[in-house]
Amino acid sequence: MARKRFVTSDISTDRKIAKLAETDPIAAALWPWFITGFDDWGRMSADPVEVKLTIFPAFPYTSEEIAEIIQLYHQHEIAYYYEVDEKPYLAVNPKNWLKYQTYIRKGKLEQQKSKHPEPPNAPWQQKEIATINVAKQQLATINVPSPSPSPSPSPSPSKDCTSSDVVKTAPAMPTPFDEIVSQYHKNCPSLPKIKKLTEKRKRAIRARWRADPDVEVFITLFKKAESSDFLTGRNGKWTSCNFDWLINEANMVKVLEGIYDNKGGGNDERAWKDPGGDMAGKFREFVT
Repeated sequence: MARKRFVTSDISTDRKIAKLAETDPIAAALWPWFITGFDDWGRMSADPVEVKLTIFPAFPYTSEEIAEIIQLYHQHEIAYYYEVDEKPYLAVNPKNWLKYQTYIRKGKLEQQKSKHPEPPNAPWQQKEIATINVAKQQLATINVPSPSPSPSPSPSPSKDCTSSDVVKTAPAMPTPFDEIVSQYHKNCPSLPKIKKLTEKRKRAIRARWRADPDVEVFITLFKKAESSDFLTGRNGKWTSCNFDWLINEANMVKVLEGIYDNKGGGNDERAWKDPGGDMAGKFREFVT
């Protein structure tokens, strides 16, 4: 459930939030709402359906979109996403959390336990361990005399003991929004053109790109859609296929797996009976 939490003006100048805003301003703007979902230990459930029902019941965002936003927080190191017993959770650095939520009594945190499990291998935990290890090595170097009469250089800490290396992750490949849209227009001349690349469309493209970071996957998707008599409306059975429908996760999988391929001069009857799949059409008014 949502809670009363302190939010200061520091959030406006937070570099991580600012960087996220460049990528997805809606995700950045929704962060204060997420803050109300954390418990006193700085943890919360990251189940997108639960988050939607408890924090965003009146917002026109789907659970899929909320799941994408949660992953953006993790990627930008605003919060840490983890799973325990196959259940998803989100956590923030407890030191930073208590710095702003000053009304939370530390005695309570010590005497009671959060209903959400502690995050394993959280970045702030790894930094603390790395800092302690480096300090121990430096102390050992100072206290142990050198057997050689001439001073010998102090051994430098091993590479895997520095805090920066512990938390370093490979940078994610940037999402080629323009290239994907261009390939859609090039390979799907029978489908409606994209007039505006909205933030919602960017989130959907980004989510599909994270799963398959290869432009060729999207080219294959668009070519298969254009070759389908059903998706293009050439057989007169359905005329609602567009870019937003194609990049929906469930629909994209079905198209790539050949569900809508022309078969025996027609289309698979099972496919066109329920083309909407996840009822994406009901939310189309929020796309443009």
